[in-house]
Amino acid sequence: MLAAIFGFSAHHLYLVVPGVLSPAPAGLHHRVGSREQSDLPLQFAVWWEEVRRLVKAGEPPWISDRIGGGVPLFANGQTGLPWPLQLPVWLWGPEVGTSVMAVLKVLAAFFGMWVWLSRLGCGPPARWFGALSFSLSLNFFSWLPVPLTWVVAATPWAFWLLARTLRGQGKAGAALAVLLGTLLGWSTHPETAAFLALALALAGFVLSWGRFRRLRRLLPPLAIAGLIGLGFGLPVILTVLDSAKFHAVLSPAEGLSWHDKLRLASLLWVPFRLGHPADWNFAFPFPHAPVALACGSVAWLLLLAGETRTRHRRWVLALASVAVFAVGLFFELPGFREVGRALPVLRHMTWPRVAFLLPFCLIAMAALRFPKRPIPTRRLTLAWLVVQGVVLVLTLASIPGTGPRVWPTVAVPTLAAGLLALRRGVLLPLLAALEAGFWSFSVLPVSRLAPENPVASLLARWVQPGERVLAVGHVVPANLLARMGFSDLRSHDPVRPRSLAALHAALGARGEDLPGPITTPWAGLAGAWGVRWLLSGPEGLASPWDQGWEEVDRNEHLRLYRNRRFLPVLRLATRALPLPGEASQGQWEGLDFAHTAVVSPPPVLSGEGELEIVEKRPWRVRVQVQASGPVLAVFHAPRAPGWQAYLDGHPVPLVTANLGAMGVVVPQGTHEVMWRYGPPGLGVGLALGFLGFAAAGVYALRGRRHAVC
Repeated sequence: MLAAIFGFSAHHLYLVVPGVLSPAPAGLHHRVGSREQSDLPLQFAVWWEEVRRLVKAGEPPWISDRIGGGVPLFANGQTGLPWPLQLPVWLWGPEVGTSVMAVLKVLAAFFGMWVWLSRLGCGPPARWFGALSFSLSLNFFSWLPVPLTWVVAATPWAFWLLARTLRGQGKAGAALAVLLGTLLGWSTHPETAAFLALALALAGFVLSWGRFRRLRRLLPPLAIAGLIGLGFGLPVILTVLDSAKFHAVLSPAEGLSWHDKLRLASLLWVPFRLGHPADWNFAFPFPHAPVALACGSVAWLLLLAGETRTRHRRWVLALASVAVFAVGLFFELPGFREVGRALPVLRHMTWPRVAFLLPFCLIAMAALRFPKRPIPTRRLTLAWLVVQGVVLVLTLASIPGTGPRVWPTVAVPTLAAGLLALRRGVLLPLLAALEAGFWSFSVLPVSRLAPENPVASLLARWVQPGERVLAVGHVVPANLLARMGFSDLRSHDPVRPRSLAALHAALGARGEDLPGPITTPWAGLAGAWGVRWLLSGPEGLASPWDQGWEEVDRNEHLRLYRNRRFLPVLRLATRALPLPGEASQGQWEGLDFAHTAVVSPPPVLSGEGELEIVEKRPWRVRVQVQASGPVLAVFHAPRAPGWQAYLDGHPVPLVTANLGAMGVVVPQGTHEVMWRYGPPGLGVGLALGFLGFAAAGVYALRGRRHAVC
């Protein structure tokens, strides 16, 4: 079933991805869906297939030359390259592999919660409730296809190891350090893993309050985890530090009034009352749209009507502290916003990512308060009135068109209270699972294959391997051309190098995190970057952006243009100029890019020359240059951390040219120039990471089991 849900064929145009608003050619099945669920086909599936392609070709999966002119893969931070549980993708491809991993994640979440609650001494009904509610939770399923849910699935395991670590089990502390460190450093989703690390530190501090020995047991695993994460994640860290996203001021909830924040909070009770992402009527944009907060009505009833046993009070307090931390960051409550903005790394993070902790904590607290004896009638009645009343009022106040999404579960609080009153609480896990399943399975991404691929068939008649393509507007989403086997200068990537983001902005793609569509395809600038072909919709190109483009083919829904100003991506510049104005305004279009490069400040060039390509691979390019005087050899791939230039085998500085290309000043004579990419900090990072593994091993061997303090 899941294989069908995530099905995809590389031979078909994937314009039917959930949430892609594009004028799809006729004959394509259109299925509306969540815009935020487009991450799988627009990012991860493309990245993963590029990794598979490169490895099959005998190339290291460092960088993709088909996306954005050359964007990092290994150092991306979300590709999951080192993560061992990513193996199904590498074996069977993105679609089947994602389906297999989705099942593994659900099982990991279920058994993790079961084992942890067993460790805390919860009875079977409480364990069933916690495991089913969490593994089927709406937040978890909202992100199920993408790597960050490995962090969510690992959360109960991390808390289980935390419980054992605080009781003096050295092996558990070492395992906690390794689990947390690899989640931080092995490209599952470092941002989400960082929030988990903060949650574990906060929970551990609360659990250790007044017990210094326990706190002392917690610090070494956290420090070792930090060392492992820093080491293996160093290439990602150095890459992200140069990304457009890191240097943009992302304000997760800025601009939301208190009224809107309260409306968002109401989704904790009735998740789809403000619309459903698949119905295109959700009231809030990214990053709030994919954040599903609901934990279920059964959990709310247990939280209010249940009773915390003495042995669990400290755990409930710790989980409540983590929940407050998550709420404070997500909603940017007073104090949290100021502190978060003051911290160097936290202020650059997407704070709504922390929302996964909220349903986890609420479900876990509800499981810890699961009644072992009959609940007093008055307390149960009061809890039922509160929960059922809130759910009913919020359901009645839902926006039009959401009835089928909200009314089927409106009576769950009454059913749950009835089971508790009849002393049939053992059935509550089943009721909670039905409620969570009704919500969660509605947000899984679904796709339909196009019966034919008009884009691929049109391009295949004209485009030669390696020739770069652009598409304007929404005619075809960025990255998908790479999945079809073409080189796309666009990149749907949240960690684009700043050089590439500058080029995209000059071509009219706005947005620092994920770029918007190309709207100003200047032929001169695009040609300077090796773009030979341009796709547009049936309306064609408007003036002045049609200048320099020659229409060569069309069909009912697409037009294909050839760039009269196309130039090779590797060439010599014999003249360097400072910035001649705004490239986005077309003020560079009068330049002769065949011989001129825009460099600030410009080097002194006075020669002529010839360039011959010796070797061209995604991560290494070598050319031989014969020059009568100083010239600039320019490689039009976006400059990013990890690129290094060599002249006759000796390192030389890179010169940024034409917004983000990599230039090397070549003196008179015959010389070999090489551009080489390697994940930045990889050697040092591996050394630190394996040092962390060694420290974890030593900690495990020296650890002793102590009596309960």
